[in-house]
Amino acid sequence: MAKKYVDGIGNIISDQINIVDVISQKVDLKKAGQNFKGLCPFHSEKTGSFMVSESKQIYKCFGCGAGGNVIKFVMESENLDFLTAIESLADRFNIDLSSYRNRDFDETSYRDLSEFYELNRKAAHFYMNSLRENSQARDYLLARGLSEKTLRVYGLGYADESWHNLYNLIGKDLDQSRAEESGLFGYGARGFYDRFRDRIIFPIVDLRRRVVGFGARTMDPEGIPKYLNTADTPVFNKSYHLYGLNIAKDHRGDQRRIILVEGYMDVISLFDKGVANAVASLGTAFTKEQAKLLERYCSELIILYDGDGAGIEATKRALEILDEFSMDVRVVTLPDGQDPDDYIGKEGKEKFLNYLEEKALESLEYRILDLEKSHNLKTMAGKSAFLEEIGVLLGKIKKHSQQDLYLRYVAERVGVSAEDLRRDIDIVTKAPAKKKKVRKSEEATDILMALVMQNKDVAQRIFKHDWFFLMDKSWRDLLSMLVKEEGFNLDDASELFNLEQIDYMLKSRDRVLSQADLDYWEGFFRRVLDDQLDRKIEELRLEPYDDKLEEIVLLQKMKVKIMAKEGGGRW
Repeated sequence: MAKKYVDGIGNIISDQINIVDVISQKVDLKKAGQNFKGLCPFHSEKTGSFMVSESKQIYKCFGCGAGGNVIKFVMESENLDFLTAIESLADRFNIDLSSYRNRDFDETSYRDLSEFYELNRKAAHFYMNSLRENSQARDYLLARGLSEKTLRVYGLGYADESWHNLYNLIGKDLDQSRAEESGLFGYGARGFYDRFRDRIIFPIVDLRRRVVGFGARTMDPEGIPKYLNTADTPVFNKSYHLYGLNIAKDHRGDQRRIILVEGYMDVISLFDKGVANAVASLGTAFTKEQAKLLERYCSELIILYDGDGAGIEATKRALEILDEFSMDVRVVTLPDGQDPDDYIGKEGKEKFLNYLEEKALESLEYRILDLEKSHNLKTMAGKSAFLEEIGVLLGKIKKHSQQDLYLRYVAERVGVSAEDLRRDIDIVTKAPAKKKKVRKSEEATDILMALVMQNKDVAQRIFKHDWFFLMDKSWRDLLSMLVKEEGFNLDDASELFNLEQIDYMLKSRDRVLSQADLDYWEGFFRRVLDDQLDRKIEELRLEPYDDKLEEIVLLQKMKVKIMAKEGGGRW
């Protein structure tokens, strides 16, 4: 089905709105150089690290990492999906969306989807009424320690044993294709029948508070299958939804933390005991689409799958998917193969939360320990195989301090030096020898930025260098700040640089550097200078040539001097 609005609708709306006008309604913004600054609305802080660029029409928090354009801000701050955020902004700023409606958009098909949502709403209401009327089903849930409030919040219901009650209520007037597509009914030799029977019903609600599907659990301990889900429908694909996210997103706290569990009952039991920030992946098959959904609402993710073999394998698969995303991911394994529902039911909220804090392992730490279990580190063959696999993991670490920490940890476990391990698994790209080909200019710039941001001595050496005055103004401003006692600080930086520059500088703190990079700082300095002079010469050549000839010649002479061979070879 065609999209409701034309391609690029986000940019079209953003271009008609000043991001400062939108954000200032929620944040007290103060002018800070070329930017605006305030306290971040997405996490608790005393010193403002939240900045807005009016020229770039973007925001960025250098505390929690939140950032984006005006639409992303509305989505994050108001918990809206993209389409709703677009329409909300258009309404607020009197933008007529009718002219951007897609010509191929089928209003009839759009209404058809509304029909499925309405069917699901009626079905959910039917199941909830059935639960109120069936004491056995209610007793089953109450016996698991769930409160009446929890049953209402999640809209739990019961599908009775009848084969046709729901169909007779909402399905008999549908044509056959609609009835089949709804996912609520099956079709056999005797016609349509209710898909869910004698099961506890869990409505799956999307972020717009629409019932999109259902999960159904048998009450019979021997019943197979234990769970049934709505099959794919025009409004539901379980790969794109997370059970309970509509509630968890409002209980993430300052840390924007979400707990990922396997099942419906895990989410509901945690909520019932006071832990409301849990979501379920509708089984153990966590998907990339679910990760994308989580990333919108989550800065810190705790994977809390069941402690059995299937849960452990599911955890490892989820970690592979989550490698591509920016969330801080940790893993907790419950003791004795328990699931979250079991554990919090026995131990209570306080012990549960304490267990999470004490036992949570960073994603990489969890995988290192898992690899250790797979290899016999008492043998040379086991150590060799372990190091070969661990090298791939360690090579993914972006933060220098974190990589160094894990290098030392692994080295100690295996019985080698950290430096030998660093070389053997080739984690970092070595700086070139002086007689080898020079690195690309972009890489030289990135490395030099990381060097000055991580090492004050390098910054001071460049600041005092005879060629310092030749550097671009942004570099001179940065180095002048870095050599001061307080070093880099956001207040001064916001007066001098735009958000993209500040973000680049701060990210450079986490770049992994080798000792060779540090030893070779002057080579990178020369390369950066050479590239900057090239740009200046090209700019001067665009101006009246006679007026700038003398300056061009001077800069070319400086280039020759800077790039002069030293020690028998070009660095």
